[in-house]
Amino acid sequence: MKLQFVREMARKVPRLLLFDIDGTLATSRHAKTQGGASLTTALSSAFEKPIERNGVVFSGNLQSTAVLKLKSAGVNLDLFHVENFGIMGAFGSDHGVRSKLVEIAKERYCKHLGVPDIDPNDMVVIGDSPKDISCAHDNGVPCVAVTTGIYSSKDLEDADYVLDGFNNLDESVEAIVETCRA
Repeated sequence: MKLQFVREMARKVPRLLLFDIDGTLATSRHAKTQGGASLTTALSSAFEKPIERNGVVFSGNLQSTAVLKLKSAGVNLDLFHVENFGIMGAFGSDHGVRSKLVEIAKERYCKHLGVPDIDPNDMVVIGDSPKDISCAHDNGVPCVAVTTGIYSSKDLEDADYVLDGFNNLDESVEAIVETCRA
């Protein structure tokens, strides 16, 4: 992996990682390499800072349901907790239209950073369904689709990058950090 490039990019832009929770984030929590690193650990290493400074969750679920699902999957909620805010993300309880959740998450992240706006290519949606791809692209945001759910790579081919699970952490991290839309 071009780790030096990744680190240089991370210093310039605190890329917003929007993890879909159902299947995607729960699966990434358990993705391990031979060395025992999870996807979130590998991403933290690539960014040289804790992933919670970049990661948010989004879900069509109500926030309370999303939190229960994350806890039952063994995901460390502290990774997405922001002081004086709670779990950083956007949920079905925030808006009934899924594509609006990306916009809501972006607004919250900008407020947290103290910046007026970030470019859509400074964000990436990581999801496992055509709905995740649509909500990303509706906002001009790149999408890395992962075959961790019920959809095949063929079903997810409209994504900007398709991963076959999180088995190859180098490829996963590189795709999440580098994938952009034209």
